[in-house]
Amino acid sequence: MKGSGKLKLLERVMEIKRLFATTDLSDSEIAEMYGVSRPHINAIRNGKHYNYIPNHLVGFTTTHTMIGGYDYSSGISVVETNYGIKHLIIHYINDEVFHNCGSLYNERPDYDTFRERHDLFVKRFVG
Repeated sequence: MKGSGKLKLLERVMEIKRLFATTDLSDSEIAEMYGVSRPHINAIRNGKHYNYIPNHLVGFTTTHTMIGGYDYSSGISVVETNYGIKHLIIHYINDEVFHNCGSLYNERPDYDTFRERHDLFVKRFVG
């Protein structure tokens, strides 16, 4: 099928960019996982290769609040649905996940909306 190689490449680059955003893996570790050179991964990280992939498709935005030894964090994650790309706000207390179905957006929520949702989440548990 024509173009399927490009699609596979796009998927791999998006996976690599997600690793940048969600892990502390080094470029060398990621290169080993994908069987490519460290400079190749570094070029992806620095936008020298494959910078045509929009960051909103791979990036994550997070915010944290520490209270009483608990890490209340929220993150924006991009999900692909049958209805297109959606942005989902997911909340965590330490490693436990809390999702509110009202946190699904067609467009990436602006920072004020995101921060407001995070603060409301924290207030639910802290009072």
